[in-house]
Amino acid sequence: WKRALSGGKPPFARAYHSATLLADGRVLVFGGNDADRSFKRPHMLELDCMTWHHPEVSGDPPLPRTGHTATCLDGYRVLIHGGWDYAASDDDGYEFREDVAMLDTRSWQWVKIAVSGPAPAPRVGHSMVPLHTPCGTQLFLFGGRDESDEALADLYALRPKN
Repeated sequence: WKRALSGGKPPFARAYHSATLLADGRVLVFGGNDADRSFKRPHMLELDCMTWHHPEVSGDPPLPRTGHTATCLDGYRVLIHGGWDYAASDDDGYEFREDVAMLDTRSWQWVKIAVSGPAPAPRVGHSMVPLHTPCGTQLFLFGGRDESDEALADLYALRPKN
């Protein structure tokens, strides 16, 4: 191991965030939490020059979250799903997320994704991977923990519309 040095102002310290490699060698960092709050602002690390950027975004951003998935669809669009905001709820301390949003890292615009069919239960700590075919991209979601803190072993498929 060797500590990597970077320029620009890094994001606030955090855990349980996502870091998604884009086709052009940039890394999108999204979400996560510190001791007091969850985050929703995207951050970009340009790997070729090791410099942090904090782009201004438009559209309808998803709520703050941690423990979500962030899956690259086609090299520049990233789909965000699930997670929780442990600081948002007054009763048990956790507010689960089940929405799906997409960030276009060329235009820096958020888009809420409407889905059909039976949706997976809200969850945290799950995984999602893309399968690219000539017919488009299909995403596969597996596992995680539900609102009862039960480990899940279910598998769901989602085919986002272009």
